[in-house]
Amino acid sequence: MTARSFPVCWTREFVAETVSTEAVHADRAVFLATHRPLRVLQSSWDSGKTARVVDEQQVFDDFIDRRPVGGVVLMPVLGESGTGKSHLVRWVWEHLSDTPQRRVVYLPKTGTNLPAVVRALLLDLEGPSFDEIRTRVSRTTERYDRERLPYELLARLAIAVRFHQSDTLDPAQRPLVKMLTSDKGLPALLNDYEYNRHLVRPDGVLSRLASEIQRGRQEGEHERPFGFTAEDLRPADIKSGDMGEAARRIFQQLLGLPELITCAAEVLNANLDKAVLRLADLGAGQLQQAMLDIRRELYGRGQEIVLLVEDFAVIQGVQGDLLDAVSEPGIRGGRQELATVRTLLAVTPGYYKDNIPETFRTRAMASVPYSYQLDVPIETDGGVDDQHLVDFVGRYLNAARLGADVLRSDINGDGVVPNACRTCTVQSRCHVAFGTTSDGFGLYPYSQRAVARAVRLSMPRDSIDFNPRRILGRVVRHVLDNYDSALRAGEFPSEAFRGEFAKDDRGDLSAAQADYLTRQDPEHARRIPLLELWGTGTVENLHEGIHEAFRLPRLPDEMVKAARERAPVSVDPTPAGAGTRDRDVAAAKLAVVDEWHHGGILSQAVANDLRQIIREAIVAHVNWGDLGLATPTEATRRSLLVDRRGNGVIIEGAYGDRDLDAPSAATVVLKRGPGTATLFRALLERKARGTWDFPGGPEQQRRFTRKLDEWGATMVDAVRADLGLDRPGTLQAAVEVSLLGARLLNLDGSQSHTTEKILDCLFNVAADRAAPDTPLYKDEQVRSETWTRAARRHAGARSAVVTQLRGIVGVAQGDGGEQLVDAETLRPLLAMVRTTWRETSGLDLPDWLGRPHKSLGAELQGAVEDQWERLQGLCREVEGYLGDDDPEEMISAVEEALSSAQQAVPGALALDPMQVKADMVRARSFPWKAVRQLAEEFADSNGESQGVETWARKFALGSVDRGPNMQEMLTFLRSYGKSLDAVRRRTEQQLSAQPESPVDELEQLLDQAERAVAIWSGADV
Repeated sequence: MTARSFPVCWTREFVAETVSTEAVHADRAVFLATHRPLRVLQSSWDSGKTARVVDEQQVFDDFIDRRPVGGVVLMPVLGESGTGKSHLVRWVWEHLSDTPQRRVVYLPKTGTNLPAVVRALLLDLEGPSFDEIRTRVSRTTERYDRERLPYELLARLAIAVRFHQSDTLDPAQRPLVKMLTSDKGLPALLNDYEYNRHLVRPDGVLSRLASEIQRGRQEGEHERPFGFTAEDLRPADIKSGDMGEAARRIFQQLLGLPELITCAAEVLNANLDKAVLRLADLGAGQLQQAMLDIRRELYGRGQEIVLLVEDFAVIQGVQGDLLDAVSEPGIRGGRQELATVRTLLAVTPGYYKDNIPETFRTRAMASVPYSYQLDVPIETDGGVDDQHLVDFVGRYLNAARLGADVLRSDINGDGVVPNACRTCTVQSRCHVAFGTTSDGFGLYPYSQRAVARAVRLSMPRDSIDFNPRRILGRVVRHVLDNYDSALRAGEFPSEAFRGEFAKDDRGDLSAAQADYLTRQDPEHARRIPLLELWGTGTVENLHEGIHEAFRLPRLPDEMVKAARERAPVSVDPTPAGAGTRDRDVAAAKLAVVDEWHHGGILSQAVANDLRQIIREAIVAHVNWGDLGLATPTEATRRSLLVDRRGNGVIIEGAYGDRDLDAPSAATVVLKRGPGTATLFRALLERKARGTWDFPGGPEQQRRFTRKLDEWGATMVDAVRADLGLDRPGTLQAAVEVSLLGARLLNLDGSQSHTTEKILDCLFNVAADRAAPDTPLYKDEQVRSETWTRAARRHAGARSAVVTQLRGIVGVAQGDGGEQLVDAETLRPLLAMVRTTWRETSGLDLPDWLGRPHKSLGAELQGAVEDQWERLQGLCREVEGYLGDDDPEEMISAVEEALSSAQQAVPGALALDPMQVKADMVRARSFPWKAVRQLAEEFADSNGESQGVETWARKFALGSVDRGPNMQEMLTFLRSYGKSLDAVRRRTEQQLSAQPESPVDELEQLLDQAERAVAIWSGADV
């Protein structure tokens, strides 16, 4: 059999004609050809009692034959959107017609505007009152255009609200309603231009209601009648400052009180009908009275009214009058006066409960002691079973093959539908392979199992109810419209087709089996969808006709056997002897992975467990030391991977992973799939057991190792890029910053010539210098401002640079620490820096290094030169005091002069003798010789040309921390220089003031003072 023997037996044109998600839109032939007897729940209004499943014929018989209660039969048909309640009403209409005893009023859900509703309700009765109502309502749609009608409706709504009469029994609601309906309440708001322009915008309640009044409800529009919600009453872009005072005040109150804004929406909705009637110039109760007059007239003719309303929304605007009219008892005082009215009304359960008047609901319960509901669960006893689903879908498949024209011409009076398969040349083979419905309609391209699976997988997770609209849209029309070309090309079923439906654990392949096919079967992209929808949930060969129709070769028997042996990795993922709790936890994690594989969410705990396992395995897999890199620390991983946990693993469908955009080149992104699920199971079992020695474990270990090779290489590249090793000059610049900075801070080893000590200072982070208020030097008072500023800036940035530098050249030990560094790599770079003691400019550097390198380069030149000048000036000042004299001789002379002055001229100096003695002892300990040697070096350097050696010497001399001695030395010299000057001046004053006194002692003191001053000042004596 060739692939062409299974042609695509439908056209998109036929699909459009016959497969509508709104069955009520189809013409009679298509409607009857696609109709499948409905399953309806007949349940007592007392919801505690068990429901009974009936079909539409039983509903029809009950509706038509039921004895009226008080002259009325009120039968609501309840069901959520898409469940077929309108279809049921349409089916009833198709089986009814006017008779001498019955008038049928049918209100379809779409295309029925307000005048059409009123005309239908008034039947063909004539008379001034009826004609006036028809005229007034018709004039409503003719008088106003589409733009004006919402404003007119709003004006009537404001009036209706102002004269609203509340029937609420809730005492808490009464003051709210009273405030809202006052002149300064909702009427003020509705009449305010700034506010009401938001109510009449095109997508607003009033504009949509106005559109329905004019043209009727259109296909695809929501089933619920239009109404205000609290959200409609608080537009976000309103300018409250442009509102009138009264409107602004009530608007602010609405925003501040949730119960008030909810009440406001209820008041507005309660008056929408009144606004519509006012718009149509109909007084309150006028339409109701007309309907009662019709009932009275028809009773006289011996007729009853059958009212069929496909959707409660179509009577919006007249629903109050209509419901009152059809629920009004026709028997009064024991005598019937009004015609019987049988009303079949389709409405959603929520709207019926919350918005239908209590009077109507009470009379409905009295009329029919149970409700009919279309929310029928699939797979319930006597409800919607697989055969019902197959028959439902099969009738639409048959119609799509025939087209509307054939159905109109060939369907017979008994509703028997022609079978498109009867003229097909491959009917028998196709039906054997794909199956048929109960009526003999072929299911190709589906099968019975595929239909049941597709329907269930198209259902929302929170619903089990049969929903024809969803099935037609998702299972029938979408597939026929979008995958016909794939069928012709031999590309069906595809991964894209499988992706149209949810995954589950009842029919999908296990992760291990799907993974096996993915790796071993070249046709896995089509075979897996085939097995998961057409198959039984395991690896198998289906009927050969299915394989041939889809041009998908059968699997060799040995592959089927091997795949079937791929059961889940293990039943008990824990080692022998493990406790019950450990086994339960491990098994629960595997169950979470299985659920994730079938479309569920991977829990946060399991996802984090897997992320950590994978990232730690990646880090451990790389031999960082052989690559000249340090093992990434947790802090490095957090920064590098942009992940606060340092894992950098994104898992599709996992808790917390909302998208698959990787924030880092080293981020591992794992998509949902059988291979990933199988790997996850193996990793969790490996962790629980502590070994790969379990069924399937060695194979998964090999696969994981191959992935680690890939992921590890990516992480190495990311680490190198983060460190800047992909840029020439990064390591050189890092060494420059660290070594130049070490000398700038005068760290231990920075002046050394041995490699070991230089390396020590290279990796010294100088953490004790990093704080802004921490002293950098003991001789800080003799440092230039530019030197201190440059050193302070480098101290703040040094730790980060040195940490990264260690990461570049660190050699990991067994415990992952970086106790060693790659000295061989550093030697030539250290030699280069120690030759010039300058940075290299113009390098392209990573962020962590670029700014510190640039800053140091910009400040170092000025800092060294300024410090050089500063030290040189200080040395000159010291030499100015000392001259060529021996510092000991100078100190002794000063000490003797001061002592004599104190004896000869009491009070000559305001000095404490004991302090003077202590200062002289301290002065004798000053490094006078070192200062003279420094001065000599300055003198020697000043005569040299400004080359590399001179720069290096200046940098070296400037960086040495000389402690507090030099500053104390200068303080001593300056202070006692002033004291000697004071002694001399005081002695001269004493000599001039006592010419007659013996002056030998004073003259001797003056001579000592002058000699001491001369020595102090460095003059020749």
